Formats: sequence, structure tokens, C-alpha cells
Amino acid sequence: MTITGPETGITERLKVGDIDGFVVKNNTTTAVTITAGRMEANGKKYVLSADASHTMTSLAAGADFHYLYIDDTASSPPTATIIDSTTEPSLDAAKRGWYNGDDKLVGLVYSPAGSAVVRYFDLVQISPNYARIEFPDFQLDFSLASAMVPSGSWQTPDDNESSVFTPVNAKEIKLRLIGSDSTPATSELSCLNSEDAATYPVITRSPYYVRNYDDNYFINWVILGASRKIKIAGGVTDDNALYCWMSGFGYER
Repeated sequence: MTITGPETGITERLKVGDIDGFVVKNNTTTAVTITAGRMEANGKKYVLSADASHTMTSLAAGADFHYLYIDDTASSPPTATIIDSTTEPSLDAAKRGWYNGDDKLVGLVYSPAGSAVVRYFDLVQISPNYARIEFPDFQLDFSLASAMVPSGSWQTPDDNESSVFTPVNAKEIKLRLIGSDSTPATSELSCLNSEDAATYPVITRSPYYVRNYDDNYFINWVILGASRKIKIAGGVTDDNALYCWMSGFGYER
């Protein structure tokens, strides 16, 4: 897809890494919307004067992340050519952004297993270079733990590691934990990234500890470490019903 915008003086004020707009939002099951804006990419300046639709080409039946880039070779500034790929980007400190070679990351989507479609998502733009994706129907395919036996210590989720459901550029994850205990009628629940859990005590000092008398669940954003993995914990007296789902993540671009 090629998106065009007029050459204007506004592009001359862009610095390395600058982004204003060019946000990837949900559109249809096979297309996304890229919002109007301006962006510096690999020393070049691009302008999109109006929201544009991009039809995905890399969708397949397997679960995967699909990254949208400005194709450096095919683009003619200020006109940007957008491509999508399952190839992961990496952080380029000199270019101040996430790149696949010279192609700059614009955003990303997730496709679930079994169908070549874009998984429905809500997007909140926190800053020009940071966004949060949330999945309203997260319990369908983002299970990390189910009916685990809590031990009172940090445990690895028994269904999936959180790194399975987060892209390489994710910096935080939104989790929902549910627990139960018949005697006493309370649950002790905690979650933390794996790196901090290696030295951080469970329950008594964890910043994500909750003890609910009614709902016995909580939802929270957890900062991720380099591994993008988490640990969860439940009170040793809790019943064998510790559940955890991912419902969203925050990512850099």
C-alpha cells in the first residue's frame, strides 16, 4: 500500500526518531487503519495527510504478530509505502526507533491460530512512540494459567509463558488473575516479571498483592523485563484454582 501526502515545510522540523500520528488501529479482519501524521524514518521525512487503509498481506492461519513498516526502498519521501511482515524488528539506538534493516516500524497486529485474520483490538496511544493494545475478549486465546495449584511461591504459568503472547518490543502486559479459597474465604494473588521475581518476596511485599473477600480477582499492568516472562503466585492455603490471562500489552515503536 502506498500512502501519500503533500510536501510541506512541516517535514523539515522533524528530528531523528520523531513520530506524530501514523498510528495503526483496528479496521476490518484483514485491514488496518493508519492515521494521518508525519514521521522521520532512516533520515527521511514522510507525511500522511489523511487516514489511510492498509490491507494485510502476511496474515496466515497460525498465531503470530504482524509488524507494519515503512518500506525504505520502495518509498519516495514524503510518500511512504507501507508493508507488513512477521519479521521482528529490533531497537536501533542510533535511529531512535524499532527497525527491520532500514524499514521503520509503524505498528503491529496479532493474528490468532486457525484463521488468517487480524485479532480485534482496542488501541490507546500513550505517547507518540508508545501504545497500548487491549483485547476485549481476551479469555478466548490468551490463557497463561488454568487451575494451577498455588504454592505460596513464585510459579511459572502452566499454560503458556507470557512471552508467547507479547511482541518483541512489548514493555508491559495487562493481566487478570483469579483465585479461590474456601477456608478462609479469601485468595492471595501476586504477579511480577520474572527478572524481579528472582529476588522479590511473594505476597507480603509484592506491589501487585491483593486479598479480596468477594471477587477474588484483580486486573493489573505489569512491567516486563528483557525475557517478557512473568511469575504468578497464590497463597499456599488457596484452593487449586489459580487462573491467569493476558488481556493486553504496551509496546514501543
